[in-house]
Amino acid sequence: MKKFRETIKKLQRMDSTRPLMENNNSDIQGGHEFERHTRPNMSINGQSSRELLPLCSGEASDDEHGSSDRSEPNSVQSNDHSTQTSEPLSFPDPPADLDQHLDQHLKTIEEIVENELKKLSHSMSEEDRTHLKKHFHCETCTHLNNLLQNISTSKNCSLLMTWVLQRKDLLDNPDLELLDEWETKAQTKLLKRVQEEVSDSLEKILKVDQSQTCHNDEAYVQLYVDLIQCIDAMPKLAQNISTILFYRVQEVCFQELLKSVKRYTSEQAEILHKKTQTWREKPEMIHFLKTLRTCKELRQHVKTNGNAIKPVLLKEIKGTLENMEAKTLQLLKKVVTELAETSLKDYFKLTSGVCAFFPLHTSCKRECDLFAALKTYFPKLSYASDEQRIVMDEVYKVVAHSYLKHLIQQSKHKLTKHWSPDVGQAVWDDANQLHTTISDLAPGVQQWNGMLQKIQEVLDCKSIDTLKLIIAGMQKDFEKQSEDLKLLPNLVQWKGLSKREVREVLEALPDNPPIPSSGSLFSCCCG
Repeated sequence: MKKFRETIKKLQRMDSTRPLMENNNSDIQGGHEFERHTRPNMSINGQSSRELLPLCSGEASDDEHGSSDRSEPNSVQSNDHSTQTSEPLSFPDPPADLDQHLDQHLKTIEEIVENELKKLSHSMSEEDRTHLKKHFHCETCTHLNNLLQNISTSKNCSLLMTWVLQRKDLLDNPDLELLDEWETKAQTKLLKRVQEEVSDSLEKILKVDQSQTCHNDEAYVQLYVDLIQCIDAMPKLAQNISTILFYRVQEVCFQELLKSVKRYTSEQAEILHKKTQTWREKPEMIHFLKTLRTCKELRQHVKTNGNAIKPVLLKEIKGTLENMEAKTLQLLKKVVTELAETSLKDYFKLTSGVCAFFPLHTSCKRECDLFAALKTYFPKLSYASDEQRIVMDEVYKVVAHSYLKHLIQQSKHKLTKHWSPDVGQAVWDDANQLHTTISDLAPGVQQWNGMLQKIQEVLDCKSIDTLKLIIAGMQKDFEKQSEDLKLLPNLVQWKGLSKREVREVLEALPDNPPIPSSGSLFSCCCG
């Protein structure tokens, strides 16, 4: 008895369902399989279990034999020992609030079972012992079936199944196979309850996230932490019952996770798309970073803990999350591209326009608002450092490419006259400031300003042969910057070479890129 109470306390401590919102207390009516062990007009709930004895033991009723000598229902005929076992096995009715008091009720059942087993150990004939054992097993399984029908949570279902499993050798009768049937039905009910409760909990978690308005480290991780804890809690309920049941419960949880992931990514894509249209008024890039973190953490969890899950299910979950990550970065790049295009267009336009009517002097200072804007839209957040590095890597490439494109769209002559007497040095300074800004926001980010830093070397080069080597080196060194390399022919032309010289330099390159037409990108570069 002491060991049983310790086991119950241990099971209570196993309550790892904190992230589950509230157990669905609606009842599932089941257990009809056991009716075939009862009389047609019998109700299991509240039925006197002694009436099961003739059917469970395989004996026919007296009515069927036409016998007038009927045995008393409250006694079992047994030669010299009938006085010892005349009292039938009787279990108390379950409490009305069984879900709240199942553990206490099981303690009561434990005492009754122990007392009955003591009776069966008394000296009696083998025939009587066999007869009474059948009676004991039938009565016990009938009561277990009654309990199973009246509990309504997965937690209590697993508690009851664990209680039975720990006493299976005592409660089971291989000849009757009642307990095997009960276990099958209990597993079915557990899986159904798990599916319903996990579905309900995941839906509530998503709703809480949608209503989230604060932005801090706790809110940043809350969604994926709650989702993972929810789908992890249920399999733990089954791990002490059987390994097979553990994986079946886990499979159900992953199936519900897939449904939630599909809903989340669909809704999140719509939310982020709207934010790309309002980014000027509400620079809330934290939502993009949080989406990346949530998808990454869920994807890693599924990969690490889904070894026994069907591959097709895992693939669908991971694919959905990966697509959302790619979509998020795509939308972010769209915002950054618009920001860079607007800022750099104004940067070069205002610089040449404001100073065009005055001689170049120190008060005509170049300032690119883009670098300050990046700090506003992507503030440095310690709890989002991993996502910030991923995002800033993309931002870096977008801004560097946009800068190079806008630079060579300008007339080098006008830039020298109204922007800076040393265009190469000015570009070098901006390239360094860009790197400083990005690396401050995301320490360790890869450097993508290499082509901008080469501008000064290109402009200062006076030898065509040397220029061929410089351009060829740029082509090799920056092969990962494919978008920038597309501008390489235009950069050679922007330097101010003649058509013949441009052709000579480009034809010396390994892949022999096409020579740009004079009006392709430089309608404003004459002068």
